[in-house]
Amino acid sequence: MGGILGVTELASLTICLNIHAFLFRVPLGMTEATSALLGNAIGANNVRLAKRFASLITKIVVTVITLLGAVTILARAAIVNFFTSSDNETLVGLTTQLMIVLSSCFMFDGMQAAMHGPIRALGLQKRASLIAITSYWLLGLPVAALLAFKCNMGVFGLMAGFAAAIILEFTAYAAILEPKTGKMSPTKLSQGFSKKGRFRKQKRT
Repeated sequence: MGGILGVTELASLTICLNIHAFLFRVPLGMTEATSALLGNAIGANNVRLAKRFASLITKIVVTVITLLGAVTILARAAIVNFFTSSDNETLVGLTTQLMIVLSSCFMFDGMQAAMHGPIRALGLQKRASLIAITSYWLLGLPVAALLAFKCNMGVFGLMAGFAAAIILEFTAYAAILEPKTGKMSPTKLSQGFSKKGRFRKQKRT
């Protein structure tokens, strides 16, 4: 949709999405580490250790994501100059403003990405997939198109639609994780996993 708005708008959006993809590597790495740590603790039926890992990782993720977002906002002009010449004032000005929205989005996107670790460790992938489809395809895309073209907000409208999808996804992930991590006892956890194991064995036979 960015190509419909114009060459400058498309270039600005491309720069921002490349920066976002680069920053996203950090929470993605945290996701893999979280999934392994929590999965091992849950597999050993050590809920207390799993909760300690979850609490510690949450604090680390929030701190790191906040710092990355703040640095991106404060150094946005210098970062944009890596992608384009400072002589192109229109592109630099538009991208610099758009990066403020991007940094705000990244704080939610980074945290929801880190939630994928606990989601995989707890076996909630199916529910998480439905949330992701709903957030991006049923909310984010229509809202982005509406704001960009109907409300004449341009690339800011596209980014706002993206932000709406991310915030919904983050909120929904937190909602499905809270009961699992906050109220699950060791007995219920072992029973839940044993039932899943029996179900899978029966299905295979």
